[in-house]
Amino acid sequence: MVDVHLHETLSRRIENFASHHVLERAARTCDLTIALLRREGGLSLADGVARIGGRPVVQVQDLLDDIARASGVAVVLYNGEWPLVSSRPGLASDGLTPPLPREVLSACQMRRENFTGSVDIGERPVLVAARPILQQGHTSAIVVCGLGAAESTGAFLRLASIEEDIVSLADRAQAERQRAVADFLKIIRNIAKRIHLLALNASILSAQAGEQGRGFAVVAREIGELAERTRQSTQELESEFAGRDSHGSGGGERRSGGRLGRT
Repeated sequence: MVDVHLHETLSRRIENFASHHVLERAARTCDLTIALLRREGGLSLADGVARIGGRPVVQVQDLLDDIARASGVAVVLYNGEWPLVSSRPGLASDGLTPPLPREVLSACQMRRENFTGSVDIGERPVLVAARPILQQGHTSAIVVCGLGAAESTGAFLRLASIEEDIVSLADRAQAERQRAVADFLKIIRNIAKRIHLLALNASILSAQAGEQGRGFAVVAREIGELAERTRQSTQELESEFAGRDSHGSGGGERRSGGRLGRT
């Protein structure tokens, strides 16, 4: 049976890890792209024409494609909010790169700061890192690298293919916990039985001792009460554990389209 809470927790942590992994890789790809552009002669915008090392910016399409293939994230050069050139595939699923989201534009162009996070590009959330290319203190262009948020887990960790492994891990963890609790309760039951037998023997001995055994009889009675309380506590623990187990398994049906199944 599946521990649903553990399954959801694992799903959430893995998705968070995948998102962090995407953003980290996107940030490194931005830095690499800027370094390669500088090596090619730098980016210039004059008379409304974008050039890299004196060549039209469209000629660096192959360069961006190579970077995107190597890094696993899309690479786009923006002039303000409008794309200059984009790797194939780009940030949009339809292949047409939409305008740069306002929050990215504000950070990179207005404040000349780096941006890292999730934004809506087109009609879907995308995990991006953006870096301004500064010339004479002004942003001449913006490098944006990223990947669709819904694609991040599947693309980098193949979560769809390991979902059953995660469910199996949750099952094993639940089974191990059940066995551990059952073994512990068994030990307590055995101790309670031995205490009960000890109390019974003590009562018999105190009765045989007569008047001299009255004090011992009090001890025997206390031991007997301890044995009974131990037995009752063990039963309560067993009932509580059985109730939790029944509650946890009620929603434990495997789902074909859960959090991890998104690709």
